[in-house]
Amino acid sequence: MIDEHTINIANIENWGIRPVLFNIFGIDISSYSFFLLLAIIVGGFVYFKEAKKEKKDNEKTFFIAIGALIGGTLGAKIPMWIMNYDLIIQNWGNLHYILSGRTITGALIGGPIGVFITKKILNIKAKRGNLFAPALAIGDSIGRIGCFLKGCCAGKATNIASYGVDFGDGILRHPTQ
Repeated sequence: MIDEHTINIANIENWGIRPVLFNIFGIDISSYSFFLLLAIIVGGFVYFKEAKKEKKDNEKTFFIAIGALIGGTLGAKIPMWIMNYDLIIQNWGNLHYILSGRTITGALIGGPIGVFITKKILNIKAKRGNLFAPALAIGDSIGRIGCFLKGCCAGKATNIASYGVDFGDGILRHPTQ
């Protein structure tokens, strides 16, 4: 959620363990974006590999994956837009407020809704749920690495030095990613 505290944290220069993973031709590639893209690619690869193994690799499998991706993307964003509509309206025209923030819970709800809608529209009866389980697990794990490096979802302060992580503000926090 983008609240006043989060906005202040987001504005701390170099917030996160490694907010910028690398630089290509003068363009900073954020660790979060890199690992999110990697999660989608690896998750898709695992999904289609499972489909091939189960002999279910056809155009239905592809359309269901696209439906899941669109549904998951919207599911991740819509709750953030609703919770932060006032900030988005106040900063209209600034894409940062529209594009930043997403929720894995929303994605996990939106993905199946996207699959359901896709299957209804295309009249697909085939079941593919078991193909998604390993893909979601590996994709979420990879995405969480990006969250950790960027400092997303920084937890509450802790005094356990061996456990706490300083994401850039000098305060040890529980790594909730």
